[in-house]
Amino acid sequence: MKARILIVDDQERMAAVIATALRSASYECDVSTNGERAIALVANRTYDAVVTDWKMPEIDGMELLRRFKRDRPGLPVILITAYGTVSSAVAAMRAGAFDYVTKPFDNDDLRVTVGRAL
Repeated sequence: MKARILIVDDQERMAAVIATALRSASYECDVSTNGERAIALVANRTYDAVVTDWKMPEIDGMELLRRFKRDRPGLPVILITAYGTVSSAVAAMRAGAFDYVTKPFDNDDLRVTVGRAL
């Protein structure tokens, strides 16, 4: 059975790029372009991992991480950001992120990170 990954990014094109990269590794991917929909998807479906952008309007990736850690503690969450700093990486890891990936990222590296999370 294929692992199911939820991809959350408010930029549809970036979400599509991530989905294509992960589908090429035989993962089943669902895409959400906002945090509210992502929360609803996780409440109604089983996911093996979440890959989410950090900076999004309304509900950002850190808030999703906090909610998923509270409601689905075993669900690995990988944060992706174009604004990577050491302090933000530390904050993400302390909040329970499985990993922290900076844009631009290498598709192979992302696939390896998701594979480790699973």
